[in-house]
Parts: sequence; structure tokens; C-alpha cells
Amino acid sequence: MGSKGNKSSVLRSCKSHQKGAFLTVILLLIFFVATACVGFLLMNSSPRVESSVRFVSILHRHGERAPILTYPLDPYKDAAFWADGPEQLLQIIRVLKPCPLMSKEQEIVNDAIQKKLDENKDLLTYISKSTGLQVETIQNIDDIHDNLLISEQRGFKVPEWAREIYPKKLQELAAINYFQLYDTPLLRKLRSGILINDILDSMWKKINASEKFERRMNIFSAHDTTLGRLWQAIDISEDLGLEKPIYGSALIFELHETSTSKYRVKILYKRGMLDRDMTVLHIKGCEGDPMAHQDGMCDLDTFSSALEPKAFSDYDKECKIP
Repeated sequence: MGSKGNKSSVLRSCKSHQKGAFLTVILLLIFFVATACVGFLLMNSSPRVESSVRFVSILHRHGERAPILTYPLDPYKDAAFWADGPEQLLQIIRVLKPCPLMSKEQEIVNDAIQKKLDENKDLLTYISKSTGLQVETIQNIDDIHDNLLISEQRGFKVPEWAREIYPKKLQELAAINYFQLYDTPLLRKLRSGILINDILDSMWKKINASEKFERRMNIFSAHDTTLGRLWQAIDISEDLGLEKPIYGSALIFELHETSTSKYRVKILYKRGMLDRDMTVLHIKGCEGDPMAHQDGMCDLDTFSSALEPKAFSDYDKECKIP
């Protein structure tokens, strides 16, 4: 009888513990559900944080592509190395008639570029001999630099001859082509004025209620040179140095509406498609904005005043083409 009594006592004890544990679980579940409901009600009753962005214009460089130029001694010139085909993404986005003003201005720049080349004759001879290509223009240098860069990014081994001059020396020469081509105010305006006008025009249409401008974003897919031209044309204070915009890089123009119904512009730079961080940029002309050091933005009126002299909508009229 003693053993049976002990067993029944143990069973009663176990059942009692089970009931207690069960009640504890139920109470905890009720607590968690109640807490979640209260939290949900609080979240919905509190005012939501609303974005201040009203319009965005994005100019980005297209994705990777096969090299523009292959040279006779290029170890990767065979199409088998480029599954998507040679020059895959190279498409003519816009064709403009020759601009007489641009041609005259370009002669001045070309003379400056030629002087740079004359100072590097030994290097040009070395490159010509190593590639089997007659290197005569700065564009050849730029194309060869890009060819090596693209091959390296795809995991191909850089040829032995290039180790002495790539990337530094070739980058310095390629930068002459990239930056000096747009090294006068007139060239910068003629090459980027229509795009600048579109960026400004879209912002003003967005805040003008009578326009019924429902669009929220403009996205322009372009070449690295298009980004470089715009960077210089709008006088961005931060320097690109010798770095050309890489694949997937982007200039982003955000129009914000502040709590006081004022409109401000923020410019951001995304270095590449894998870059999660964006750099806030500034343009010359907005230095006097008292709020710029706090929000990194520029008053829309000030921003427009700085860029309007560089903007135009009629290419033929601006170039004085009859």
C-alpha cells in the first residue's frame, strides 16, 4: 500500500505541475498577444514618417560590356572570350547634327591634347610595339586602357607588357581624353545643356500644380562620358580625380519638400552598382546656402540660378544651325 500511495502521490504532483506549466504557457501567450495588439494600435495611432522626396532624376552608366577596341596582339580578342558578343551594350542613344560652335571650340582643346601626346612619344611607341596597333590619338590610349580594365574585371590576366604602365600611366593619359575634351565652358554647355534643362524643367513642373505633372522619376541610361560631362558642366565641387565613372555608377538629383513648404535639391553619387553607400555632392553656386551644412541640400531657387545659364532646350538654335 505504501508504494501505491507513493505512486499516486507522484502522479498527482506531476499532473499538478503539468497544469501549472500549461496555465503559465497560456498566460504568456495571452501576454504576448496583448502586447502585440497594443503595439500594433500604437503604431497605427502614431503619425507615420513621410518621405520628403517629390521628384528624382537619375543618370546612370550602363552595365558591363565587352571592349570597344581589340588590338592585333590582344590575347582576348577572340569572340569566344565574350559570350554576349563584342561591344554588346554600345548603342547610339542620340545623334546630333555637327555643331559649328563645338567644332571651333574643340580645335583649341585638341591642340592642348596634342601637346600632351608629344610629351609622351616614347610611351606611345612602346604601346604601339606591344599591341601591334598604330597608336596615334588619345582616343586609342583611352580604348586600350578600358580594354585592359574590362579584361581585368572579368578575371583575365593582364598582359606582361602592360604591367609597367597599367593602370597608373595609362590612366593618366586616358584622363586627358576623358576630362580635357570638356575643358571649356562652351563645350560643357553644348554637351550637357539639354540634359541640365530637362533636370530643372522636371523639378519645376512637379511643384507647379497647374502642370498636372504626375511623373515621379526620370532615369537616363548613358555612357561614362555622359556622366563626366554633366559632372563638369554643373560645376560639382567634389573632384573625380582621374577616376572615370565605373559600370553602374549614377548621379542622382532629388527634389525635397521641407516642413515649411520650401523646396531643396540634394545631389548624390553612387560609385558603382555594388556600392551601397552614396556620397552627397555640392555644386558651386550653392556655397552661401545657410542650411547646406545641415541637410547637404541646396535651395531650389539657388540651384536653378546656378544651372540655368548652362541649360538650353533647342540644340539647333544654341549651335546657330540654320
